[in-house]
Amino acid sequence: PLHVAVMSCQLECVQKLLRAGADVNIRSRGDLLTPLMKAAELCQHDIVEALLAAGADATQTDAQGFSPLRYAIESHGGVSMAKTLVAHGANVNAASTDVHETPLMVALGIGDQGVTDFLLEKNADIEACTHLKESTLVRAVAAENVEIVRLILQRHSKLEALAATDCALVEACQVGSLEIARLLVDHGWNLRTTDWHSKKSCLVVAAQLPESARFIQSTSNQPRSLTSMCRIVIRKSLQPSLEEHIQELPLPEHLKQFI
Repeated sequence: PLHVAVMSCQLECVQKLLRAGADVNIRSRGDLLTPLMKAAELCQHDIVEALLAAGADATQTDAQGFSPLRYAIESHGGVSMAKTLVAHGANVNAASTDVHETPLMVALGIGDQGVTDFLLEKNADIEACTHLKESTLVRAVAAENVEIVRLILQRHSKLEALAATDCALVEACQVGSLEIARLLVDHGWNLRTTDWHSKKSCLVVAAQLPESARFIQSTSNQPRSLTSMCRIVIRKSLQPSLEEHIQELPLPEHLKQFI
C-alpha cells in the first residue's frame, strides 16, 4: 500500500500509512525499489521529507545500485531535493553497480549546474570513472561545461596519467568545443588520442567538423609552448599530492592557479 500511495503522489495517504506502522523501507519485488526511491524519482519533495522523517534510509540502493539521490538527480529534482537527501545521509559518491556511474556524472549528463555545484561542494569524486572507462571529465566535456572542466583539470591528482589514456579531447572535438580542446591540449592531452570504445582518433572525429579540423591542423603544426611544457613538468614532479604541494609552492596565487 505504501508504494501505491507514493506512486499516486498522495501525501496524506502516505502519512496515514506511516502512522499506522507501514514499513517505510519496504522494497518492491525484483527491482528492490523503496518508497523513498519512488518519491525521489517522482520529484515529490513533501513525500520524500515525510518518508525521511519516518526513518527512511537514504543510503539504500536498488537492484541496479541506484540510490534515492541518483533518482532525484536524474528526474530533475533539483538542488533542494539533493540537499534534503544528503542531509539525511545520502552518499554523494554512491555509484551504480551496472556501469559505476556516480551522481556527479548524472548531474553533468543532464546539465544540472545547480546540483553539479552542490555535489562538488560536498566533495563529490571528480576522478571517478565508469566500468567503460568514461571519466567524469569526459562527462563535463560532453556537457560543454567549461568551468567544471577547468575545475577538474586544476584538482585532479593524476592528471598526467589521465591525459595519457582519457578520450576527453576526442569528445571535445566531437562536440566542437574548441575552448575545451585548447584547455586539454595545454594540460597534456595528445592529438593522437583515440576513443578506446569507438576506436576513433581526434583526427577522424575532427574531420567531421570544419572548426575542429582547423584546430587540429593548426595545433599539430605548432610545438607546445614553453609555459605549457613547464606546467606539465611541474605537475608531474608534484604527484601524487598535487593540490597540497601546489599550495606549498612559494609562488603568487595566480601562478598556483595556472599550475
